[in-house]
Amino acid sequence: MILATAILLAGVQTSEAKAAAKLGEELVQVMMKEGAKPSKTYILFSQPKRVWKVSTKPDEQLGEEGGWREDVEAVGTVWPKAKVGTYVSISYSSPSGDWFAAENYAIRSNGAFAMAKTYFSSFNPIEFRRIEVRLFSKTGKLLSTKIDYTNFDEKPLTKAELKTVGDIGKEFKLLSSAKKIPFAIK
Repeated sequence: MILATAILLAGVQTSEAKAAAKLGEELVQVMMKEGAKPSKTYILFSQPKRVWKVSTKPDEQLGEEGGWREDVEAVGTVWPKAKVGTYVSISYSSPSGDWFAAENYAIRSNGAFAMAKTYFSSFNPIEFRRIEVRLFSKTGKLLSTKIDYTNFDEKPLTKAELKTVGDIGKEFKLLSSAKKIPFAIK
């Protein structure tokens, strides 16, 4: 009886995970289609104090040479899709361009995450990408987590390369709920 229940629950979680991934992909498509036309863009300024502000002009985070300004830590972008949900992307970059990170969230219309994805890439100490994807139930319960480390050619890192990378990029952690997003998404 216990085994049958476990198998049944696994089936439910699998279908829930598939539904969460499908909604996540649908919201990614909204973001891709809307592209540079989000509902709001926020910038995390570090000077004079660390604070998120609504961006008032396109590419406000960029300096004269096209790289991120020294006083910008992150850029948050919001793409709502009526009755479906909201896609939120928070991007980080080093002023030198040595690394790039992003947190991406597909949020259901009820405010619960469907999918959360963090992406980190760097070429120091080696070229690598770390991608973590989490899928959530309709109530916000974590269903699955998948973490991949690849090189820039999408090939998995070797054990030696993983050892070289160590904890680099792990400081970019996914939020546990949409309530923790540091700016308004509606």
